Amino acid sequence: MVFLNHGSFGACPTPILQLQTQLRQEMEAAPVQFLWRHYEDRLEPARAAVARFVGVRPADLVFVTNATTGVNAVVRSLKLRRGDELLTTNHDYNACHNVLVETAARRVPG
Repeated sequence: MVFLNHGSFGACPTPILQLQTQLRQEMEAAPVQFLWRHYEDRLEPARAAVARFVGVRPADLVFVTNATTGVNAVVRSLKLRRGDELLTTNHDYNACHNVLVETAARRVPG
């Protein structure tokens, strides 16, 4: 058996574990500085790199805590009209599928 869902669970590379430890130590040493005063400054290099990778402006890119949160934000912002369809595959994650079902039920009466 090969476990492919490392997005939810799985091995974390050692360099990432080391960076996580360093960041936790910095946060514990000065939580206000870490979480409030320098939070956006710390995210900006990652936002710029991801924006370059996906071909958007950094100002048009936001980070979310997980895929379900991102799907919720996008799908629930759609202005659906009668006849519109929300399409997915048979590979969708159940929580994200539920967002589609709930949004369709709320936005398109009848």
